[in-house]
Amino acid sequence: MFRKAPELIGYLADIKDEIGKLAISYGFADPFDGNADCFDPPVGDPRNRFYRSLRYLPSLGRLANSAFLANASKEIGLSLPLVMNASNIRMDQGGSNPNKFHWHQDYTYLLGSMNSVTYWFPLQSVSATLGGIEIVPSSHEKHLRRFKVTNDLAKAKSGHLSPNDLVLEEEPRSGAVAVELDYGDGIVFSQFLLHRSLEHAGAHTRWTVQVRISDALDEDYREFGCPMGDTTTILQHGALRTKLVDAQ
Repeated sequence: MFRKAPELIGYLADIKDEIGKLAISYGFADPFDGNADCFDPPVGDPRNRFYRSLRYLPSLGRLANSAFLANASKEIGLSLPLVMNASNIRMDQGGSNPNKFHWHQDYTYLLGSMNSVTYWFPLQSVSATLGGIEIVPSSHEKHLRRFKVTNDLAKAKSGHLSPNDLVLEEEPRSGAVAVELDYGDGIVFSQFLLHRSLEHAGAHTRWTVQVRISDALDEDYREFGCPMGDTTTILQHGALRTKLVDAQ
């Protein structure tokens, strides 16, 4: 876990600055100019294009490829950290959100090495009532959980899967812990860890940054063709699915 890391704050400040500039270019208000709670552009193509562009911001790439995250990844055991094509910036409005992820494991959606990790950074304070994240400690030790396909079209996808494509066969019933973080804090966890986003009420927009790192020297990763989750989903990777799911 990171707590008020000065170097991290510098990267996050650059991300917020570029989000603001991009928003203004679309005719939206800068969400971090003292009015973030009211950032809610109308549904339509401009909003969709704005949101899709977030994952390609240079500032996000600089954080993902930084020595700061490379060193952190080595400290937790990754031999040769490899940035996955899965960095993202999420903006989640309050209330009922159809795009909110239910209980899941990132690995199901974004294939990587067996020791691949997710870095999760909020751009404002988050908690159990302010759009935080809930995790089940040690749940990654069982590796991939069984899941079922809820959208038949997902089987033909060659890109990222969505929350509407898969669900766990059995969701956790106990042991969940809500993580509270302030701006400048962050957590890193295995892509096999069970977690979910928490709902939050009102007009507040929850902004979060995710960076995912694999290990280029992981033997299983090499054996299965170095999957990155962006072009081959677990539904299409029969050998990997057999080892991690069907063999349970």
